[in-house]
Amino acid sequence: MAAQASEKLQQLDLNGQPGAQADAPAGGQAVPGEAEDDSDDDQEEGDGAPDAGATGAAKKKKKRKSKKKKKGGAKVQSSPPRVPVSNLFPNNQYPEGEIVEYKNDNAYRTTNEEKRYLDRMNNDFLQEYRQGAEVHRQVRQYAQKNIKPGQTLTEIAEGIEDSVRALTGHSGLEEGDNLKGGMGFPCGLSINHCAAHYSPNAGNKMVLNQGDVMKVDFGAHLNGRIVDSAFTMSFDPVYDPLLEAVKDATNTGIREAGIDVRMSDIGAAIQEAMESYEVELNGTMYPVKCIRNLNGHNIEQHRIHGGKSVPIVKGSDQTKMEEGEVFAIETFGSTGKGYVREDMECSHYALAPDAPNVPLRLSSAKNLLNVIQKNFGTLPFCRRYLDRLGQDKYLLGLNNLVSSGIVQDYPPLCDIKGSYTAQFEHISAKPHWTIELSRVAPRGECLPPFPVRSFPPCQHSSPALLSLIMPSVVETASPHLRVAATKASSPAATEAPSARISPPETSSVEDHFFWTYTEEPHRSRRQAIIKAHPEVTKLCGPEPLTKWVVLLVVSIQLTCAYLLRNTSILDWRFLATAYVVGATSNQNLFLAIHEISHNLAFRSPLANRILAIFANLPIGLPYSAAFRPYHLTHHKSLGVTGLDTDLPTALEAFFLNSLLGKTFFCTFQILFYAVRPMFVYSPPFTSIHLLNLAVQLSFDYALTRFTGSLQPFYYFIASSFLAGSLHPCAGHFIAEHYFFSNVKSGGTESLAQLKQKPATKVDASHPLSGLAPPETYSYYGPLNILTYNVGLHNEHHDFPAVPWTRLHKLHSIAREFYEPLPCHRSWVWVIWTFILDKNVGPWCRVKRAQGGRVVGGGSTGKTSTGRGGEGISAASAGPAGEEGDGWKESEIQC
Repeated sequence: MAAQASEKLQQLDLNGQPGAQADAPAGGQAVPGEAEDDSDDDQEEGDGAPDAGATGAAKKKKKRKSKKKKKGGAKVQSSPPRVPVSNLFPNNQYPEGEIVEYKNDNAYRTTNEEKRYLDRMNNDFLQEYRQGAEVHRQVRQYAQKNIKPGQTLTEIAEGIEDSVRALTGHSGLEEGDNLKGGMGFPCGLSINHCAAHYSPNAGNKMVLNQGDVMKVDFGAHLNGRIVDSAFTMSFDPVYDPLLEAVKDATNTGIREAGIDVRMSDIGAAIQEAMESYEVELNGTMYPVKCIRNLNGHNIEQHRIHGGKSVPIVKGSDQTKMEEGEVFAIETFGSTGKGYVREDMECSHYALAPDAPNVPLRLSSAKNLLNVIQKNFGTLPFCRRYLDRLGQDKYLLGLNNLVSSGIVQDYPPLCDIKGSYTAQFEHISAKPHWTIELSRVAPRGECLPPFPVRSFPPCQHSSPALLSLIMPSVVETASPHLRVAATKASSPAATEAPSARISPPETSSVEDHFFWTYTEEPHRSRRQAIIKAHPEVTKLCGPEPLTKWVVLLVVSIQLTCAYLLRNTSILDWRFLATAYVVGATSNQNLFLAIHEISHNLAFRSPLANRILAIFANLPIGLPYSAAFRPYHLTHHKSLGVTGLDTDLPTALEAFFLNSLLGKTFFCTFQILFYAVRPMFVYSPPFTSIHLLNLAVQLSFDYALTRFTGSLQPFYYFIASSFLAGSLHPCAGHFIAEHYFFSNVKSGGTESLAQLKQKPATKVDASHPLSGLAPPETYSYYGPLNILTYNVGLHNEHHDFPAVPWTRLHKLHSIAREFYEPLPCHRSWVWVIWTFILDKNVGPWCRVKRAQGGRVVGGGSTGKTSTGRGGEGISAASAGPAGEEGDGWKESEIQC
């Protein structure tokens, strides 16, 4: 049957390849060997005249014959493509492709009569896919031949999209027309380190350059049957190994797929194939890495992302491919970190299939939603499509729909700057083969499956369509819309177990941290909460009460310092005041500075910096200006070694993992937090740092001169030391991110579990025994009153822009997300257990080797070795001091 399909397809060469002289098929089907215009045909007739001296009547007769032949003869595709494929195939019989038989346990599908009957029942469904595949193939071939350096991305994208609309016969300008056929999703033109989801918006002037590596990714659809294909174009052969790696990985993924195949097995095979390659750039060898948080996915009618994911790295996902499903298998390779994050201006959007019923107050949002529903439905669209429909001044309404969870935005996904990424199936302008997988294989027949993906495995004399009759799935090499692996849509998904990986080999001691390649959980949970409860965004913004609390606590500390000016530092009254009042007050001021670092006291950033410097006065040493960039980097790079200074190094954990070591750590932990960042990276010294230093030293000098004693200064220093030592409020330092899941006696049960059983009862099995360790714990006890509710730490990391006074409200609104999470009931218990229990200690932290970004830049772009022997560098954020790649303040606001 495969041979029969190939013979038929040789008669359908639309590019004038060998075999073009075959007779026209029945039903007026196109013969691609015909000339494209009348002048060529007329010239052929003239050349073939038998007698130059023929009569005028004979010549006239010949001319009439030529026109008659053309009128009833074949049609060919124009350049650029504008002839609908339905005109080229008037009998609606589109290329089936080469057939690959079922094998092993699925071999019975080729002999079962019922399977054959079911396949015939779905023939119309297959024809829609084949028609879409033919549209894609013709447009793809035209694009590959005509895309050249010097063209603008807008010119390239609009050329592709106009061709798809013309070939499907649906311009998309009439209401509802785009739902019948046309663009399946926007044309993505992602260059170099940008891996996916970049399409030029109106006014974009970006030009394709000679040294660029560009991923061209677009889709066509008929009746919601989306056919997508992506290829990578480069104009420098130095990138060929990168493209070859991704091509090999794609072929491997397609070969491994099938009914009842587990996703983890496909991912492992893809990773093994791709990461066996390396590419040399500028004299440096770079291993090709799978972009591990980009996945394939299944496709449903009018929905590019159906809910199932196909990983491209080894994992533990036991989900199986099932009969009747359509899958897009994509592979992405990178010379960078192999991990993408959202960056640059967003262009891709799609109406959420399960959008909440949220009342919209903006008339522009209501009108825009009506336009989206009538013209796109759940198909992805971009801002240029709205411009094309005559919409203007729609950005406010569009942003309102996104924040309400009705429309999902898909920003560009990028690896680190300077890296190169590739997506496969395409590497050259050779004829392309479409990878198909059929639903069913009837007895004695090989009915062709769904044409979905293009790929150039080899040179072929005709643009044949390669169909693989295997499971009831369609495989491609590109997921649309691509969703980062960590995005979650339900409360249960937001705290999914991580996959543990081996620690880096750069550690100077044996490493026992929990290393993972997954993204931190807070961003995905934040998105899920906003989608379920859009009203939480109203909780964001400054809290006016903060400045008055700071003023009160600073006044208390100044009063105590003045009253103790003549009291010896060894006097019990001095020590008791420093521990009870001073340590509690300075812990409060530490956390006031923490709150202010998120711009939650004033709307003005400068006003927040000045208030933080004022709150710093009773601490004794300049601290507030340096704290802010480190802390914001901690949020943006949670668990990333070399960036998150809250993480202990391997050397610290090695020497302190004992009873005495942990006691020493808990006693002097304030010093660890103060000194450790110096060995990780150094943010630039700014005018705010200078102001903080000058004000603090001036205040200390003035205080000692005014009181005539150093005792007030000693009081401030003692208060700061005790605030970070064996003090009840200091328990939050350990409670926030050290995991206690190995503690046998319990103590970190979730609120939901505590409601189901008495608090005094201890379950035999720990509630987290079957899960990967959680990365953040909350505490809901009374000490939150003294510490700006820092105990609600999951809530704070999910929404850093929600001030301390509204965190309980956030917890109440999103209760279903937070109650299942483990939490602490006592900070004193945390310190006690951390010291005495051998199952918890400095090793109990989740770490990532890559990901995240530095806020404020790094001192150098070079990798160095910290005291833990780990590679520590800020280079993952880009070149040193590069502001454009830092964490903008707007990114942490709701």
